Formats: sequence, structure tokens, C-alpha cells
Amino acid sequence: MLLKIGYVLASILCLSSCTATKPNPQPQKPQKIVEVTPKPPGPFTYLLRDLWPDPYQFVGSVNYSENNTLIGTGVLITPSLVLTAAHVPEGREDLVWIEADGDKICVEEVIYHPEHLPGFYGLHDIAIIVLEHESDEFPVELIDSEQDSIRKRMPLTTVGHGHGIKRHSNPGVFWYYGRLVSNPQFMIMLPLKASIWFGDSGGAVLTKENKLIGIMSYFSTTDGVIFENGCASVEYYKDWIEGIKNEKLLERMDK
Repeated sequence: MLLKIGYVLASILCLSSCTATKPNPQPQKPQKIVEVTPKPPGPFTYLLRDLWPDPYQFVGSVNYSENNTLIGTGVLITPSLVLTAAHVPEGREDLVWIEADGDKICVEEVIYHPEHLPGFYGLHDIAIIVLEHESDEFPVELIDSEQDSIRKRMPLTTVGHGHGIKRHSNPGVFWYYGRLVSNPQFMIMLPLKASIWFGDSGGAVLTKENKLIGIMSYFSTTDGVIFENGCASVEYYKDWIEGIKNEKLLERMDK
């Protein structure tokens, strides 16, 4: 018993002698606190594939099949139909639809609005691309003027391939101005901080509920300054769009 106690005491003494005495810490100079103002986000968020989730899987690009050159943008409205601006596929052949994940589907047919005049940008600038087979992505929901509120100055989101990269506009960049009385097929949105650009043609204009209200078509300038962006109004073309959707659905059912 005495041996055990002695062993414990010896251990304590050894531990005490082996412990170095720490010097008193020197007083530290107070650090200056610098307030950093976060940099506001730019007008667009670029959706780089494989880096983060893409919330707009129904928006893809229209490209040449041979060399993958980007022509414009398109919006999936059924598993096999893509809505776009008529001037995107106009006069071009051997096209493919490239989905958000990079998969390619060949274009089988392009249906232009019957009142579209080739070469006249903005005038019934709308077309439907028929894909050779169905996409696995979920189509976008179209605006319904009888159920959805459409009002002046409501915020809008654009999704396209401006400057060749898929991107969506951030809040506060675009807002709804209205439709022209003389040409109700036009939907005007005013750019507050930026503008649509080449590559955005055929892209989606969405409400805050992510319903498709317009297809990007053109921008207007005065003295070199962009003052408005024009779109094909989905509300105006809704009957024509639904007619093509039903027609193609019946054709596929008959096959």
C-alpha cells in the first residue's frame, strides 16, 4: 500500500517538474476593425455547367449540328417542342437542341408562325422547333392571363445565352412595361441595369413564379444607348402555341 502511494506521489512530483512555466503574455495592440461593404451582384448570373445546379433546365440552346456553333436560345414547352424566336432557326439547316446537361437532340422540323415575314425581326418573331425525340427535362409552364396577374412594372427574369454563355438576370434588372396597342404581339420590358444581347434571342422571359410570359426577340437603341427590349408575347400567341401542341400530340399518338 505504501509503495503504491509513493509511486503516485513520485509521478505527481515528476509531472510538476517537467511542466514548463509559461511567460506572461504580452499585451496585444487592439486590432482595427475594417468594415467591408459586400460587392453587389452583377446584372446576370452565369450558369456554368457542372459548377452548381441550374434552376432553368427547360432553357437550352439552338446550335449547328456540325460544329456546335451557337445560334440562339430555346425554351422547352413540351417534352418534344421548343419555343424560340423565328429568326434563330430561319434559313438554317442541320440544327440541334442542346439541353442544360449537354445532351443533344436533332431538330426534326421548324414551324413558323403563319404571319411571320422572313427577315423582319420582331414581326411575329416566334417559331416552334419539333425535336426528333422527347427530352427528359420538365417543360416550362406558360402564362395564363385568366389566372395569373400581369401588371406594369412587375419584375421579370430572363434566361438565355447572351455572349455565348447561359445566364439568368438577377432581381431588379428587368421589369414589365406592357404590350403595344397597335402591335399587341410585342411585349416590351425595360432594362434597368443591363440589356439582352446576341445569343439571348429565343430565350425565356419569366414571371417571379417562373411562368413563361415572353420570348426574347430584339433590343432597340437610340444614339447608341439601349432603351427597350422587345419580346414575343406568349399571352398573345397562346392559342397558336396550344394548337401546335395538340396537333403534335395527336401525331405522336398515331405513330
